[in-house]
Amino acid sequence: FKEGINNLLEIVFKIITDKDRNFPLVFNVTSGYRGIIPYFATIAQIFDFEMIYDFEGKEYSTFNIKPLPVNFEK
Repeated sequence: FKEGINNLLEIVFKIITDKDRNFPLVFNVTSGYRGIIPYFATIAQIFDFEMIYDFEGKEYSTFNIKPLPVNFEK
């Protein structure tokens, strides 16, 4: 897990910091391996990205989670 999560986070940070990226990023924290969802949720909040969550795949149950109203100085 440690090696895999490190590789995954490295790829995510390359995408986030790509200055030539010309598309918005939205993190889908709906499903998948539950061990990585907290990583993605934390990254999305810290780097000011929107998240979506689809509650059990039911109609009209998709939630948009806006970034926290917090600012970090770089």
